[in-house]
Amino acid sequence: MNYRNEFELQKVVKALNDGNVDYMIFGNYAMKTYDAAKKVDALYVWVNPEKENLLKLDKALTEANILHGQINADKIVTSSIENPMKAESISFAINTKTGLKTVFTNTPYGLKTSDFKAYYDKVELVTSPAFQSIDHDKIVLNGKLKHKQLNTDGLSKNARIAVKYGQYSQNDQILLQETLEKQGFSNQPSLDKTPFADYNKAIDKLDFESVLEDYGFSERADKTSKQWRVWQNEDAKLAVLNGQKGGVSVKFGFDLTGALSSRRSNSYRGELFDVVQLIDFMEGGNLRAKNEKINYLMGDSNFILKSENHKVTKPMRTIKLDDLNDKVVARLREVNLIEEHTLKPLDKTSIKTLENRDVSEKTIKDSIFHNQIIAGTRAFKDNPNSKKDYATFPISNQNRQIISILQRRTGFKPDKENPTVLKPINEKWFSDATRTGGLWKSNLYFESQKDIQNEKGEIIIPQGTLVNVSRNTENNQDVQMVGKSEILSISKEQLTHLKLVEANQIHIFEDALDAISYHQLVPTNDVKRIYLATSGQPTTPQVEHIKNVLSYNPQAQLVINPDNDPPGYRFGINHLNIKHPRFDERYDVNVNVKAQIPLDVTAVKDTKDLEKSLPEDKRNLSKKYTNRLELEINAPFGEGHPYRNQKEAEKAINHKIEKLMKTINGEIDRKDLAEEKTELNNDKIGKIERSQVLLNSEGIGVVSKIDLSLPNDKEFLRKTINGVKDLINDQQMQPIYRVDALKYEKDFNELLANRKGRPLEHSDYSKTPKPIEKLDVSKVMIQMEASRIQAEKQQKELVAKMEKAGVGSFVKPVVKEKQETVTKSKVQQQQMLK
Repeated sequence: MNYRNEFELQKVVKALNDGNVDYMIFGNYAMKTYDAAKKVDALYVWVNPEKENLLKLDKALTEANILHGQINADKIVTSSIENPMKAESISFAINTKTGLKTVFTNTPYGLKTSDFKAYYDKVELVTSPAFQSIDHDKIVLNGKLKHKQLNTDGLSKNARIAVKYGQYSQNDQILLQETLEKQGFSNQPSLDKTPFADYNKAIDKLDFESVLEDYGFSERADKTSKQWRVWQNEDAKLAVLNGQKGGVSVKFGFDLTGALSSRRSNSYRGELFDVVQLIDFMEGGNLRAKNEKINYLMGDSNFILKSENHKVTKPMRTIKLDDLNDKVVARLREVNLIEEHTLKPLDKTSIKTLENRDVSEKTIKDSIFHNQIIAGTRAFKDNPNSKKDYATFPISNQNRQIISILQRRTGFKPDKENPTVLKPINEKWFSDATRTGGLWKSNLYFESQKDIQNEKGEIIIPQGTLVNVSRNTENNQDVQMVGKSEILSISKEQLTHLKLVEANQIHIFEDALDAISYHQLVPTNDVKRIYLATSGQPTTPQVEHIKNVLSYNPQAQLVINPDNDPPGYRFGINHLNIKHPRFDERYDVNVNVKAQIPLDVTAVKDTKDLEKSLPEDKRNLSKKYTNRLELEINAPFGEGHPYRNQKEAEKAINHKIEKLMKTINGEIDRKDLAEEKTELNNDKIGKIERSQVLLNSEGIGVVSKIDLSLPNDKEFLRKTINGVKDLINDQQMQPIYRVDALKYEKDFNELLANRKGRPLEHSDYSKTPKPIEKLDVSKVMIQMEASRIQAEKQQKELVAKMEKAGVGSFVKPVVKEKQETVTKSKVQQQQMLK
């Protein structure tokens, strides 16, 4: 159970109690009363939908600094009358990724707003779950906090209806039923239990392809091979194989586009699944619907006969699942993407699309981007025979196989003021296939270890030459000298003469177009860079992929290139949590930033739109606390560490935190504010909400935990990402991380457009970084000791100069008084010993 989550939830409960709000808790938080082991990561609260109570709720949340969207009391009251089963109530949700948020949702399943009073009269007042007390937050989590929750009758009705939507497990139903019986509700109708289904028997009897046909899929005969058969409907495409598992042949499916498995869970994407999992996907993960469908098909003798006949009339070659590695499966997806989108080398249309974004043809054809910018097409559902050409950026896995694509083109639409004039627009489209752990990547650097000759015996790559190697859509390797466009034909044997060369920098972007624009803006000047793009907020597998790239470039500096907006900076700050191979865990810094924008206004694009969505008296509040930054800083002390004792370690950490806060709350750029057309409020600052200093488990180090609240303002977040970067580099005692953040333009392509494609002059971005080395603490300690001696020397020189200038009297008495105090103390001690 996550302690931080529980604290936040109980903070809400206390706010409701203090505000005298009429409320009842339902869901897992209420179920925990009957099942102490239940995991709780959310709080669902049903409130009295009367205007006076809703105003109390608004005031209670505001005074407790719990961010929430507009509570329109009149609208909710009207809704509760017009549609009592779907009337809005308030639900609070929190998890480790998103932080505390408030959302509007419907009444509890099975209940309506008119039921509130009847259940509130029988409300159960129970003790909230007990957790460790945090005194400085003035909220006691020791079991004394009480809350009001739905009684067992209400919870049972809620569970009975909710189970149809997969909201409650069968164990929850049984637990509630037993509780009802114990409390005298024996006349209560039995809870609707989910029907049982024999999954093993279903896998044996139900033919995978017959089930696909039952769901409306049709076989693509043109895509069928001896190993695979391809099935497709309007939304999804699968490949089916006959896999041998444990000596038994079983048909499995592989989701080629990710559209099917995404209905259930991202965790299934890219994996093989059996017929039971197929039905689970098709039924949207609803346990009841899945089991009912399985039982229905198993009880249909005609369907079972059809399944048996299908296995005989359309046999499939059996493949050992152990022989199916990730490369084989990913190649299947790659071939599907190549065929569906006609992926091919760059053509004039693709080049023109990027030239319209001020990217030069020279940059597009640079060897570092060969096969990483290609041509492709896209067909639209309303007219599948009409395909449009796109500049295409392949998203590849760690084996550099294409698992998804990002496509761009220049389109046109009528101008709003003059519809007869067509206005150019930039279209961007992401393929249906999931990116999971895939990244857009520039090409790696290699060096020839010997002269490489062509068939005529001519040297085409002299020894010591740098080349870029890329993989084309035909699954072959293309080799080019760095900066050259000519593709050199060499054999597979000659490829072994190329040795991987470490990059100086690894750059992370949100979008491949920004990476390419950066390359044009900031000439490499012999700096070997690897560009990566996540195509949006990074997934956990993508972070692992980035770590893998770092693992074979351990000397490279990691450079974060965020978009110049709040989401971009959150993206960048969280990337500073990627541990570099040379990162010393003893001086660890863990960082995590979360947006705290209310879910009911998630459609907003920036702070200005967020303000417009709220009443005037709430606008300042909406901008004050919309981001939470969590930091955990480690500082070991003692022998072998820079800090000699706990006091020194704590002092050093406090100094670093003070430095960070000064960076965050430094002078605001007035020009930036003028462009944003916002006003600077005196209280619009970053604040430390929580701070705790502890000894580590070994007792030889200090761990400082800090929570900061930050305005949802790009200026503050830009300062924050630079401050956190400096903090981590200071901890690691070398510049492992760098942040290249823009000040005015939204992204690097906009900067390139503003400069009409011209590179930056005298940019700090183009500096060659020093190689990142393994941390040698002894060297750092020598440097720190030298710094201490130098500081003491400078202090003495300063005192001497002040005395000579006749101002020594302001300093000398303090030193003398201190010396006298020490001397007197020694005399007193000697007298006491006598």
